[in-house]
Amino acid sequence: MNQMTNQETDTALILEGELKRRVKEVVERVVVNMVGKIIHEELNKYKSEMMLEVAVSVGKMLRVVEQEGRKPLWENAEISAITKD
Repeated sequence: MNQMTNQETDTALILEGELKRRVKEVVERVVVNMVGKIIHEELNKYKSEMMLEVAVSVGKMLRVVEQEGRKPLWENAEISAITKD
């Protein structure tokens, strides 16, 4: 069998350690990027859901205001006059 010299063994161990370090760095970068991407996607999904909920709620409130024969606040002349002052 081929025996490695002490210097060859040391070199192999150093190279192995360096390879492990570099692989770890790459894996960490990939994980951070993927987690960031997933978080971004989830936030966009929740933002879309919240916007839909707000739109539905505003629509319901406007329907109630209309059914009661009232005008929305932004169409109310008295409120407009107060805000202009």
